[in-house]
Amino acid sequence: MKSKQLYQSARLFALAAAALAPAGFVPVMAEPVPQANTAHASTITGKVLDNEGEPAIGATVKCKDPNVQPVVTDIDGNFVLRTSKAQSIEISYVGCKTQTIKATPGTPVEVTLQPDNNILDEMVVVGFATQKRINLTGSVGTASAKDIASRPVQNAAAALQGVIPGLNIGNSSSGGELNASKSINIRGKSTIGDGVSDAPLILIDGMEGDINSINPNDIESISVLKDAAASSIYGSRAPFGVILITTKAGSAGKSQIRYSNSFRFNQPLTPMKMMDSWEYINYLNDVARYTSPGSREFSDDFVEQAYAYYTGASDNFIYENKWQGESRRWGTGECGGTFANVNWLDELYKKNAFAQEHNLTLTGGNEKVTYYVSGNYLDQGGFMKYGNDTYERFSLMGKVSAQMFSWLNVQYTGRWMRTDYDRATVMSGGFYEKVIRRLAPTNPKYDPNGYIAADYNYIEHLENGGRHKEQNDIFSNQLKVVITPLKGWNIIGEFNARVNSDWTHEDSQIVYAHDADDLEGLSSETTHVAFDSGDHNNVYEYSYRNTYLNYNVYSDYTFNFAEKNNMKVMLGFQAEDNKQRKMNASRQDMLSSDLPVLDLTTSSDSYSLGGAYDLWRSVGFFGRINYDYDSKYLLEVNLRYDGSSRFRAAHRWEWAPSASAGWNIDRENFWEDLRKVVPSLKLRASYGQLSNQNTKGWYPTYRIVGVTNQGGNWLVNGMLQNTASFPALINPLLTWEKIRTTNIGIDFSLFKYKLTGSFDYYWRNNKDMIGPAQKLPGVVGLTPPQENVLSMRTSGWELQIGWQDNIGDFIYSAKLNLSDDRAKVLEYPNPERLFGTNNLQSVRYTSG
Repeated sequence: MKSKQLYQSARLFALAAAALAPAGFVPVMAEPVPQANTAHASTITGKVLDNEGEPAIGATVKCKDPNVQPVVTDIDGNFVLRTSKAQSIEISYVGCKTQTIKATPGTPVEVTLQPDNNILDEMVVVGFATQKRINLTGSVGTASAKDIASRPVQNAAAALQGVIPGLNIGNSSSGGELNASKSINIRGKSTIGDGVSDAPLILIDGMEGDINSINPNDIESISVLKDAAASSIYGSRAPFGVILITTKAGSAGKSQIRYSNSFRFNQPLTPMKMMDSWEYINYLNDVARYTSPGSREFSDDFVEQAYAYYTGASDNFIYENKWQGESRRWGTGECGGTFANVNWLDELYKKNAFAQEHNLTLTGGNEKVTYYVSGNYLDQGGFMKYGNDTYERFSLMGKVSAQMFSWLNVQYTGRWMRTDYDRATVMSGGFYEKVIRRLAPTNPKYDPNGYIAADYNYIEHLENGGRHKEQNDIFSNQLKVVITPLKGWNIIGEFNARVNSDWTHEDSQIVYAHDADDLEGLSSETTHVAFDSGDHNNVYEYSYRNTYLNYNVYSDYTFNFAEKNNMKVMLGFQAEDNKQRKMNASRQDMLSSDLPVLDLTTSSDSYSLGGAYDLWRSVGFFGRINYDYDSKYLLEVNLRYDGSSRFRAAHRWEWAPSASAGWNIDRENFWEDLRKVVPSLKLRASYGQLSNQNTKGWYPTYRIVGVTNQGGNWLVNGMLQNTASFPALINPLLTWEKIRTTNIGIDFSLFKYKLTGSFDYYWRNNKDMIGPAQKLPGVVGLTPPQENVLSMRTSGWELQIGWQDNIGDFIYSAKLNLSDDRAKVLEYPNPERLFGTNNLQSVRYTSG
């Protein structure tokens, strides 16, 4: 039992925190609280007990009447309200349900609060269903709208960073570009199969989609299915986990309009530092002496003149080679003949970038029809000082739910999003690496005549070297029909359609530099093509369209027998159809740099055309059985049978079974005495096998014949004839990767659900990964086809600890996530082709 000293300490802490809080934020009594049995005609007095019969210290007591000041209970649970009228009072306390009672001045009241089991009763979205958290047996991480609402970030992926253990979110190869998508994986690197992806399946309201294609303000909840038992219901699309995103919906009641905005400045968290010119010159000289004793990068004369400019003793940053009797020359000699002192990272990049975001939502409805409509606008500025880069996002969403009859519910959701991205063309192809490698601090910003030194820096390239523009549209429609012919029996039909349209324009303009080699007063006004600039201007256009169709039909039936035995059975069918087409064209020599379009280019021998159509389809049959005895003993079995067009008929179909079990120890009779300290404790275990069809190439088992178009200067009519290249060898026996996952976990809460946590340990064996085949004799003349020859093991753990409490009306919470995962390659029959001959001693990948 808790002691009075503990109560006193808690009360003193509560009062101290309340005193430090802003005025009016925490309700604090202005006078000592009288005992519960003291009655006054001008006060309402009472005592509040928690669900264990102990005084509820710091419970908030407030009246419906706004003129009555709210108060908090003392160390004995007592309170007093200054009012002479009968009141309806509301009492709230962390870990207990909020309770409303009627009270009259002069008549003391005593209230015993009931435990709040919201944590356990919370409904969690899982595959094709929802489950109470208390009944979950798989490894599922969750996040709510509250978890991401306070994060002013560009997209939903960034908002989830660090929220759910095991969900790893990082920058892609595009780094920090404004339109760069985040790389996402669940529980670390899961495959090294050639041409195979280990990205999780992302579903938005049940339809596959891009997490960046949704307005973060529209998200209601997110579930991350981590182990095979949780994700196997999605089969071959989800061997490495699933992210389920549920969007907000309307509710019955008066229509409400909400507007919110965010104005913010972004800045690099750990900006790079650049050497100044004197550090740079000495560093290169030291490196030269170390690698080749007695040598040097810069002559003593150069170093002497550079130091004079660095210290301000000279205003000349152009090297004069006294040893050879030359006058100062621009663009020749060591370091290009200059020793200017420029911090190019500061010169090219801003310290911060401004962004603004606006959200508008309209919700409402009645018991028959509810609706939710939202709009979003984001304007995100970039960090470039020259050649301004910008990113804009426009999104609209509408969701309507209609209860047509008592047995029929119809739901429709429509979403549209457009993103516009604009930057300088020179930023393509590793621009940041160019800045670091090519822009030495000795490179000047201006030439001696005051022009931008385009041979030495990228300012002119950024400003006048052309623009790269992207416009992406995503339009999705979802129709869901729920038929309930009998109580507990649902029949669901879903049709999902999504169209992605991408358009990219890029024009490259010739960048010129001014001639400045005559420094004796007769400056040349001629120009030449600048360093790292093409000698032709060019226009490139790319168009892409993807159409995705998804059909789901499934039915579930929930029933119980023999009182405490509960069961739910589900059967379903899923089909996917994914088509894409793309076209590209480029041509040189524009008639006008102000109108960079293909129609205004003139080159007849320097152009390119391309285009392709692709298609894949998949079909799956699935089923699930859930059983629990009094929410004490839990069992779940999943089975899925998948077929994919990516493999040949003999290897096209694959089973995906899984099973999981759980034990809610806190519901046992022997736990009754411990329940006051540990109100919930659950053990979980799961095992399952999934197969991976997510090959980056859509036709890995089919031979593709390449065609070379006419062009060039050849003997036959002066042109190269249309020819077909010999196709590469393929392996028609290529089949699925097979991933077997085992997971054990524990969920717990302490101190009236104030402290919650979970721990998971897992190991995952991936077999039949795609890798290099055994070498063939050189006389074959072709690269051997790939085979299912690799295997690897991944293992790791995850820990999540959360704390939530209140001091009066002030509610605070904290969460700690820790995870670690390791992968080890177990089998690679031809390692030198996979890892290289110089990297065979250690084959291991670690992340976390």
